[in-house]
Amino acid sequence: MEHICGKDGRPHNSTARNKQNALCNGRSIWDVVKSSEDFKKIQQQPANPVPKAIQFSYIQERKPRFVVLLENSDNLSEKRFAIPFALRRFYYDLPPGSKLALYTYNSEVTEALSYKELSAEVRSDLGAFVDFGSPAKSICTSCGLAKATQILLQNSEVERGSILLITASPLDKVPELSEKLKESGICLHVLRFTDKENPDDQTYDALASSFHCFSQESLHMSLDVVSIFNSLSRFLKNPVPELNDDFEFKTVASGNMSAQIPVTIPRYATAEFYTLWLGRVFGSGSIECKAGDADVELKPDTTATDIVSFTFDPVDDDVTCRLGSAKQPPVLTQVQMTTEKGQYFDFDIWIHDVSTDKEQLPILIYAKIYFREYPVKEANVTVVVTSGNRQDSVKMLDNGRGDPDVTQHDGIYSGYFTNFLEKGDYQITVNVNDNEGQAKIGKDSKSLVPDACCGSKILSKDYNVPDFWMDKLTVYTSKNKRPEDGYPPSRILDLEARIYRERVLLKWTAPEGGKAVRYVIKLFENKDDAVTKFDTTGRELNASIIIPRDTGEVVGFLINFTDLNENVTYYVAIRSRNEFNKWSEISNVAEFVPKQEEEIVDKPSSTPSSTTVGGSTTDGGIIKSDPTKNSSKTIAIVLGVLGGIAVVCILVYLGYYFFVKKPRRN
Repeated sequence: MEHICGKDGRPHNSTARNKQNALCNGRSIWDVVKSSEDFKKIQQQPANPVPKAIQFSYIQERKPRFVVLLENSDNLSEKRFAIPFALRRFYYDLPPGSKLALYTYNSEVTEALSYKELSAEVRSDLGAFVDFGSPAKSICTSCGLAKATQILLQNSEVERGSILLITASPLDKVPELSEKLKESGICLHVLRFTDKENPDDQTYDALASSFHCFSQESLHMSLDVVSIFNSLSRFLKNPVPELNDDFEFKTVASGNMSAQIPVTIPRYATAEFYTLWLGRVFGSGSIECKAGDADVELKPDTTATDIVSFTFDPVDDDVTCRLGSAKQPPVLTQVQMTTEKGQYFDFDIWIHDVSTDKEQLPILIYAKIYFREYPVKEANVTVVVTSGNRQDSVKMLDNGRGDPDVTQHDGIYSGYFTNFLEKGDYQITVNVNDNEGQAKIGKDSKSLVPDACCGSKILSKDYNVPDFWMDKLTVYTSKNKRPEDGYPPSRILDLEARIYRERVLLKWTAPEGGKAVRYVIKLFENKDDAVTKFDTTGRELNASIIIPRDTGEVVGFLINFTDLNENVTYYVAIRSRNEFNKWSEISNVAEFVPKQEEEIVDKPSSTPSSTTVGGSTTDGGIIKSDPTKNSSKTIAIVLGVLGGIAVVCILVYLGYYFFVKKPRRN
């Protein structure tokens, strides 16, 4: 470390709006370090302690090892085209140096590909390794697992590995597994095909404790062949490291191609070439590919049992491919794009989940978007969550406004998902694009780098990025529904106070998690009270007039100087609640001193103008207390009553005149 903020002449700015102050309530890094029990113990150690051995753990294997186990029974006969094609694609996509074995099983285990290292050269033909013709009786999944663990335990001291199990049957019994599996870093990943005759169950959960890591997901047999192929391809690809030599290759299209149903390949500005993979052997003359009216030349690449590939160069338009003859049945098709050197995107997604077996909590979805080593900012990032026939959308942001995103323009986008209406699988698809050309990459500039004690915004110069559209899919399994009373709003971490025309402007972002329907705003003259005694001390402001905003919108509140003591340091904090009275944590603490001066501030620009009952708004939806509100209401009531009496008197007189007095005169 070159220096630590709050130590050795590096003062900490406790009022700066940054990640350190938001998460640590204004304490400096050095204050936090000094309060750590680990640090205190280190200070008490002898001058020359005996160093402990450093233990390392693998994050990702550069040369991964896999054993694929495939159930070979008529349980899977309906998917006899999708499953072998996905496995062949997995075989050809594994990086050089990987080791792979492929076994099929029913009552016995059969070797389809012996365990070996894969080279960068032409790979051997897998042949017809499965027929799905055996009756689904006496399926011995435990036999296949015993064989797979035996293979991977060879040389396990230097290499880890994964078992990829594809099955439609429950686990017949828990096999006797070596205790070395965990310490050897061997993982088990299960993909379970389900239908009415083979419903999902928890039999494979009994294996979790025997492996270093374990995952299980289900796939319903009723899905169409393209969905089965795509889901299986993703399952196989998940544990494979994404290693390249300054380029990227990725899937850009897939479908069940025929003469009537084409596959369309979108144009990518970074593409060097495309590869068209087919699940049956064809000659290039049997396929028609066009860009507009122009023919696209296909170059033969790979030919093996039940798989063939062709490459073609990029053109300035989308490419559409179809079979040349209507007599040919549809064929599963996948298209890969390989980028030019140095022209690739680093796109990844992950989920942060702290749910338990008894309680389903909100999950945080993250997406990292880089172009080469540079973060992409102002991208359009949306999550689509699918469960059964229901779809929900979540907007992901990189705005540094608080929970969940606390660092702006670092290329890490985040958002909450809370709508767990039922337990089960939720398909999560993250879609990203260049936001109609507004996305940029940020490159560091020494002239823009602030003092190192600053905080939660990456300052950089903007450069253009090639147009892009990408998506990634994962599956999350919820073990419970969300609570009936919902979730509390997340903690507000971007509360700030500014002086604005003899008033104090408070601004924050409407929190995620559960929707905030009410806020409690309190003023303190002691910062510790704001942090530790929020509920029992402090001066509560009239926040009931604030109109609830949607997540991500800016909320504002004005305090008049007439309600404050001049030149007194005030500390302000907020809590919010949902409609069921579930309260958030206390926000970060903002600080201000009311002085008779005007400071130019930016009003919330992302919130539209609006009107409200019981208060007034300024541009941007900033709600202010109206001191004349009660007296105005009183005057209005009095005038209304007097006016009503006058109207009644007039009506009575008119009635008397027309129905009594005038008839008498006549």
